[in-house]
Order: sequence, then structure tokens, then C-alpha cells
Amino acid sequence: PFFHAISSEYFLAENTYKLGLKAITAGGWLSDKLSQDYGMRCGSVSFSCEHDQYYPRERREHTNFNILFYSRHVSRRRLFELGMAALAKVCEEAPNAAVIFAGGDVSGFHFPHNHLNAGELSLDELPDLYSQCDLALVLSGTNLSLLPLELAACKCPVVMNDSPSARWLFPEEAAYYAELDPEKMAEVILAAMRDETGRRARAEAAYQIAQNSNWEREADRFAELLGELKE
Repeated sequence: PFFHAISSEYFLAENTYKLGLKAITAGGWLSDKLSQDYGMRCGSVSFSCEHDQYYPRERREHTNFNILFYSRHVSRRRLFELGMAALAKVCEEAPNAAVIFAGGDVSGFHFPHNHLNAGELSLDELPDLYSQCDLALVLSGTNLSLLPLELAACKCPVVMNDSPSARWLFPEEAAYYAELDPEKMAEVILAAMRDETGRRARAEAAYQIAQNSNWEREADRFAELLGELKE
């Protein structure tokens, strides 16, 4: 129901989780939530990425500190406005910061700081873009997208919101986590900008997690859960 505001649609959606159904979820957070809130019997599979596509590309020299922001404003759960407010504060404090908006066209929004409106890109364009970024801000009010793992596979360190829905993929040493408040988010981003050693360490830890992920293994797990949940 989190895909809707508190409305008729919200409650109609929520009621479907009270039908005694079983579930296979994308990630453990959803499985835990459905079990705890609705008493559903659940199992979960994890995420992976296309390893032949997402890998580090050669970095080109740049003077800016490039921060990628997942700017999918058409999806309200991606918390676009909070991210914009935080990044505006970052740019005010750090003149060398340059924000790269990817995932949504932001030409209709006012952002009077150094930025690139990359908009919606083809899948083939993404790995090189990720590889040229020094940090990425990826927010989600509900379950994660695949983006954090794909960024990690390109060795771009990630800042995410400090929420159970976002924390299930990477441990503390593999990502930066920030409260959903623009001031506090900006503080985490600015601290990460000053922490080159920490960024490298987190990028490497997340990269190893991405490398160890495997869609075929998750497909096998899915098939296994289908058998278990039939019983």
C-alpha cells in the first residue's frame, strides 16, 4: 500500500495482504514486514546485477566532485525533493560539487548550482556514467531499486537513507547512511566528500558484495521457495 497516499487505494491494496496468501519478496525487508504486519508466510530472494554490463570503466580526469543523484521524480517513493534540498546545501558548502541528475529529466526544476541534467539514459550509457562519479545519492521510501548494487559494481560509493527498507542490502562498512532530513543528509554527504579513504573502502566493500551476487543463484532460490511455499 505504500505506493499510494493514505486513500481508498491504500486500503484496497493493504487488504490484499490479508487474504492468507504466501509471498516471495525482493529482499528480506519486505519478507519481514509482510510476516510481521500481516502474518504472511514469506521467503525472499536478493538482488544482483548484469556483471557483463556493470563493471568499472576507466575514469577520466575531472576537477569537480561528481555526485550522481537518482532523480526519478515521477516515482514519489524515490524522495526527490528531499534529495534536491540536501544537494543544494551541499553545493552551497562545497563549490567543487557538481550534481549529475540521472533517472529523470529535471529541466522543469530550479537548481541554481553546478549540475548536469543527464535525464533518462540507455542501459549501455549507465556504467561509464557511474564510473565517472565520486559519490551517489540514492533514496527510497520503500524497497530498494537495483541502482545501489549496479553503482557498487562500478565502484561508485553510495549514500542511502537510514531506513530498514534501505539497510538490508549493504552493511555499515559498505555504504553511507543518512537520516531523511536535508540538513543531516547534507552533513553525511559533505563528510563523505572529505573522506577519500572511507569512500574507497566503502566502494571496495560494496563492489565485493556486487561481485558475489548472482542472478542464477537467486533464480534457484526462487524455485526452491516455490516448492517450500506449496507445502
